[in-house]
Amino acid sequence: VLASRNKKKIHELKKLLSEALGDNIEVLSLDDIGFYGEIEENGTTFEENAIAKASVPAKYGYIGVADDSGICVEALNWEPGIYSARYSGGDDSQNRKKVLEKLNNSESDAYFETFLTYYDGKTLITANGKLNGRIITFERGDKGFGYDSIFYLPEYGKTLAEMDHMQKNSISHRYNALKQLVNKISLIDEENKIDYLKSYIKQVFDIEPSNIKKILGGMSNDTYKFSILDKDYTFRIPGQTAELFVSRKYEKDSLDIVKGNMNF
Repeated sequence: VLASRNKKKIHELKKLLSEALGDNIEVLSLDDIGFYGEIEENGTTFEENAIAKASVPAKYGYIGVADDSGICVEALNWEPGIYSARYSGGDDSQNRKKVLEKLNNSESDAYFETFLTYYDGKTLITANGKLNGRIITFERGDKGFGYDSIFYLPEYGKTLAEMDHMQKNSISHRYNALKQLVNKISLIDEENKIDYLKSYIKQVFDIEPSNIKKILGGMSNDTYKFSILDKDYTFRIPGQTAELFVSRKYEKDSLDIVKGNMNF
């Protein structure tokens, strides 16, 4: 569940999550789970606010994913920062107008920053991403949202609002944070699988395995090699999509045939 009501942000994060994690994950909003209240953002950093938001879906039994992000402008002493969404007290257009007025027709270096948080009720993971650029003196482009139309990237010769979503998502602060988050989730998932392997094998052999190594190359399963008393074994954890590639019934029938003709 994405802990946000910003429709454009939800749309962007859904695209990023589906591109990063595939179609096995259903991405919902707060409205989808029946939460219509306001989440209080009283943190002093992007990270604190992201954690507060991600904690809400977890209370309903969902995995919460939230981001808190904003733009930091050097000439404005790094304002608006965590107040980016409510800088003017109005909408996106008024926020951009306030920044341009305070810069008084001058440009400034700036950066977007986001903290992305995952919380499932037990495990908390955070990641952050940045995107450096400049604030220009007039708006360019009609794509994107927020401050995109005044945030210029010299190396591309465009503002974020002049980029299509694929180009923007490939370089954005949210995408950089999401890559980190997915990698961190994968590492935790791998640790959980190793712990499961150890506990299961200990039940069978009454001894913990050693020299555990993941074997690469499987399309859907996770296969590990390990040793017990100087003998090598393999252990396979079926993946969620394994049924797309192989029939478990045929696989078991084949294994029974092999067992009947070989000495195990």
